[in-house]
This record gives sequence, C-alpha cells and structure tokens, in this order.
Amino acid sequence: MIIEVIAHTGSSKREIIQKDGKYHVYTPKKPIKGEANRDIIKILSENLNVPKSSISLIRGEKSKIKQFSVESIDYH
Repeated sequence: MIIEVIAHTGSSKREIIQKDGKYHVYTPKKPIKGEANRDIIKILSENLNVPKSSISLIRGEKSKIKQFSVESIDYH
C-alpha cells in the first residue's frame, strides 16, 4: 500500500491526522540528517500497527510531501 504523508516537522506535538486521503504527521524532530523521516516512520508504525521494517520512504526524502510504501504482514 502506498500512502501520502504531509510532514510537519519541528512541531510541539507528535501525532497523525488523516485528512483528504493524506496523513498529516506531526513530529518534534527537525529535518536534519533524516531525523524527521525516521521519526515519521516510527509514528506511522505505531499508528498503523506494523513493524518499522515494513515501511519505506519511496518519494520526498527532502520534501514536506512524501510517499511511503507500507507492506502488509502475512501471517500464513
């Protein structure tokens, strides 16, 4: 599954708001050396109940608008 994320870095809160089919992710981390991207993956992982290893940044590494691939877990 591909999800679109709007990153809100340097925020005082740490949360996700889903609006208009996009995830607005608020992180207190600054976009320095990938810190914000790593925290966004952690926040997505916690809220989507998937391991961090199943989430990959596929577009927007240095942009506010990002796309992530989220692999579903198959427990067969």
